[in-house]
Amino acid sequence: YATTIRFNEKSDVYSFGVILLELTTGRKATDGYDEHTSLAQWAWRRFQEGNPIVDALDEAVKEPDYLDEMSGVFNLGINCTNTESSDRPSMKKVLQILRRLRK
Repeated sequence: YATTIRFNEKSDVYSFGVILLELTTGRKATDGYDEHTSLAQWAWRRFQEGNPIVDALDEAVKEPDYLDEMSGVFNLGINCTNTESSDRPSMKKVLQILRRLRK
């Protein structure tokens, strides 16, 4: 979205998705991959390759009792950072999903 310089609700959803990925993985949006890979791209690649989500979660905050919730938030981050903006959820849908994830 940043390369098109077109901002709308779906770009806000993308940004929120990056924040969700940062919170669940403990990584920064531009940290530690390579000069051509963002956190969102890294997460999408892990997801597409079928790697276990639990392996991507931040060890510092990963608690066995909350793995389902953390995995759900990671998945939501993946959905929010979809490369096709039309496939991203609305913020209303994001809020509904987050409410369902709460224990």
